Formats: sequence, C-alpha cells, structure tokens
Amino acid sequence: MGASLEWIRSCRFMLAMVGFLGNCVMYGSRVNVNVAIVTMVNQTAIRQHQPIDANITTNMTTEPKTTGWCEEKNSTDVISQKDGRFIWSKEVQGLLLGSFYWGYILTQVLAGWLAKKFGGKYVTLSSMALSGFLTLMSPLTANLHYRVLVLIRVLVGAAQGMVFSSLHTILGNWVPPAERSKLVSFTYAGTHIGTVLTMGTGGYICAYVGWEAIFYITGSLNLAWCLLWLFLVYETPATHPRVSTDERKYIEKSLVGMIKLGSQSSKVPWKDLFLSPAVWGATCGHFAALWSFYTFLTNMPSYVNEVLKLDISKNGLYTGMSYFLMWILMNGTGFFSDLLQNKRVLSRTYIRKIMFAFGSFIPAGMVIGVGFLDCEMNSVVLFMLILGVGSLGCALSVLVSIPMDIGPSYAGIIFGFSNTVATTSGILAPVVVGALTTGQSHEEWQIVFYICAGIAIFGFLMYCIMGSGEVQGWAKVEHANIDIIPEPNDGTEEKEKIDQEDDLKDYPQGVYRQLDCGKQKHTYLSYTSNNAKESEEYSCCSRSTVRGSKTSSSNIC
Repeated sequence: MGASLEWIRSCRFMLAMVGFLGNCVMYGSRVNVNVAIVTMVNQTAIRQHQPIDANITTNMTTEPKTTGWCEEKNSTDVISQKDGRFIWSKEVQGLLLGSFYWGYILTQVLAGWLAKKFGGKYVTLSSMALSGFLTLMSPLTANLHYRVLVLIRVLVGAAQGMVFSSLHTILGNWVPPAERSKLVSFTYAGTHIGTVLTMGTGGYICAYVGWEAIFYITGSLNLAWCLLWLFLVYETPATHPRVSTDERKYIEKSLVGMIKLGSQSSKVPWKDLFLSPAVWGATCGHFAALWSFYTFLTNMPSYVNEVLKLDISKNGLYTGMSYFLMWILMNGTGFFSDLLQNKRVLSRTYIRKIMFAFGSFIPAGMVIGVGFLDCEMNSVVLFMLILGVGSLGCALSVLVSIPMDIGPSYAGIIFGFSNTVATTSGILAPVVVGALTTGQSHEEWQIVFYICAGIAIFGFLMYCIMGSGEVQGWAKVEHANIDIIPEPNDGTEEKEKIDQEDDLKDYPQGVYRQLDCGKQKHTYLSYTSNNAKESEEYSCCSRSTVRGSKTSSSNIC
C-alpha cells in the first residue's frame, strides 16, 4: 500500500496524469464537430432532396420524417427537434468530418524531430494553445461559409498532430521500462475519456443549449490545460525541481544504455528507421486499428441517429459507452502486459502480439456479427458495437508502447511516422463510408462493417509477421553518442555529453557521468554497465567499484 501511494505521488505519475488530462481536452476539440454536425445540419431538407447550395442556411422547425428499415420499430424513440441551420449535403458533411486529418497527417514526423532537438514540453504547449484558440473560432467560421470551417479544422488537425509525437518524446525521458505499458497506456487512454465526455454530454448540450456551446467549452478547456502543463511538467527528471533523489536515480538507472529521448546528441538514422520491418509491422497494425477507430469515431453518431433512429440526446451516451470500455481495456492491457513482462512469463514481443490479437479479432468478429442483425435486435446491435469498439483498447495499448520498445531513442519520430501513415485512414474512412451509405440502409452499412473486419485481420497478420517488441540494432546506443545524466547541483560542474570516441572506445557500454572536481584538477568518469552487473561510482576523492557480488573502494586523491 505504501509503495502504491508513493508511486501515485511520484513526478512520473504526475506527468502521466497531466498528459491524460491533455488528451482528454484535446479529443474534446477533435470530436466536437462529430456530435455538433447532427444538430447543425437540416436533415429534413436533405432527406427531401431539395436543391442544395452548401452555403444555404435555414431556420425551419419540422418533425423529422423517419424512413428506412427501423421506421416502425423506433418511431417512439424519435422526438420533435429543431432542424439545424445548414443545408449541407452528405459530401460536404464528409468533407467537414475528414478535413481535420488533412492537417493532422502533415505535422507528426516534424513534431517528433522538433521534440528530439528542442524538447517536447514547449512543442506540446504551443500546439495545444493553438488548438484551443482555433476551436473557439469554429462557430464564427461556420456562419461565414463551410469552406472557412474546413480551413479551421485543417489547422486544428495540424496543431494536434504535433502533440502525440512530442508527448511520446518527453514520456521517454521519464518512463522506466518496467512501467512502460501501464504509464503510457494510462496517458493515452485520456483520449477515450475525452471522447466519452464529449459524446456523452455533447448531444444534450447541442440539443438544449446550442451547437456553438460545445466548441466554446472544449476550446476553453484546451487553453486552461496549458497552464497545468506549463507549471507541472519538466523535460527530464534532472531538470525537475521537485523530483526526489530516489525517483530520479530509479528512472536514470532504468534507462541505462539508452540515449535519453530528449537529447540532441544523436543523429536520426532515417534510412534504417524507414526500412525497418519492425517499424512497418507496427505501422500496418496501426493503420488497421485506426481504420476501425476512425470509422466509428466519425460515423457512429450518424449510424445511431439515422439508421437506428435513436434520440439525438441519447446518441452521445450510446457512443460514449464504447469509448469508456476502450479506456478500461486500454489501461487493463497496459497493467497486465507489464505484469507478464516483469514476471518474465513471456517475451515482450509475444506479449505485444497476443494483446494485439485481442484488439484485432474481437472488433472484427463484432462488426461481422452486426451485419447479420436487424432493427428487431437493437439492444444486441448496440452491445456488439460497444464491445467491438471498446476492445480496440487492447490494440491501442500495444501501439502506443511499440515505439519505445523498438527504438527508445527515437520513439517520438517512430510514433509520428507510424501515426502519420495510419491517420490516412481518418481521411479515407469517412469518404468510403459516405460513398457506401448514401441511402443509409442496413445493407450499405453491412459493407462498411465487412471492410472494417477485413482490414483489422490484415493489420494483425502484418504485425504478427514483421512486428517486434525488442530494441532494433539501428536504435541501440553507440559509444560515441553516450549522454551524461547530470548529477544534482552539489558543487560539481556538470557537463552535457562526452563526444570523444577515442576516450570511450575502451569503456563498456553504459550511462556515464563526468565530474570536474575543482581544485583537485582531475576529471573522473563513472559508469553503470548495460547489464547492471558492473559499475564504478566516483566522488572527487574516492572510487567504489562493483563487479558481480564484490565491492571495493579506494582513495584516489
């Protein structure tokens, strides 16, 4: 109990908690349009096939005319509601839903490089601040013209595209390998809580307050979070003024043999990274998981409202339940993966592939099953959709951990590349769904579900063949690029790195500290080897050497 309390009070858990909250508010700004668009658009005018100019608005109030396969079954669930102002065709709606990802796909690899070169803290901060400001501008731009709103959504996407890569970089400076799955999964599981809260409350906000309010609320929360990040988060344990000595030493020792992710000392092996089978295996799996994720994220509200004919105020609640389950399973997968790894039950590679299998085959099975059900079994349909979407949490827990597994020194860049390729699904999925569901029929949605299942299984097979959970050869530490982890400010002169290869060629590979002992006019080098079985610790006048179970000390002044 004491150890658990100490862990919760730790600075690395505080980083994970602030990152969790940031992902919550960021996803609120991402999915707000998916909820709001249902009440922004005049659905009646579109159903009646009136001549449409995408910039026409209306204030008519009508009773929705229910049509389609669930008309009789669910007619009692449809309430009288005011149609939206905008007569936007299905093509325009798809454009608005997909435009976020046009910007999102452009900035992720760049963000990983910037975060590695300059540090992740301020890259994350500026990106979130810009996202919040642009979200506040969304209602104004929607009333100007839909094309202006499309531009705003592209810019919001570009800003948020910087966040994951830079956050991955700073997490790499703080997260010990033994806690990697649970801390990283917890941090990124905030995306699902943000989705739950936005979709669970967004329907009520849009129906009873107005669609503009959801943009104002989510944008303001983005800006408020920036203050938390600015004052509570630091780039490395060595620069944090409130980290305990024990925690700092624990983190540093756990990263023995690794170049710190926030470091500027190592060149990025771009060619090896882009040609690595492990990177491409992870990328294929990432694409498959996000295809399912984005299909339901951007289209599930429309499916529930237009096909199942459920009340808009209930729409967000049903959809939010899926992401709440995803949050539970993502965290559970992270904790269980670390447990198996620390007990050495299986190798990290096998653990990752088993968890990814759960996150691939359960969603595939659920969406195939939904294709055989009709509106007479609405409760079963909803249950299968919730379980299918929620079980993606198993796959997402693996995906956010893989970059630190295979290339811890370049995790932000690897994740940025993988997520960039995978995010093309966020552009393609709404287009494919829009093209296949023009009539909003049960049969059309069956095709959508089958495509999701096929891509999910393909992604698993590719990850199973090429994927890995171990550090790749091109990502391992080179002697010439070993970083110094600074000692506390105890009167010694701290030096940032050792870059003379000749001075290091005879030393074992490990983490080194260089101390200038002032008046003694001597510089001593201490190291801890990668296998943690051999180490030397120097002060200015003494040396302690540990080899296996033997320890010796000597005076060197």
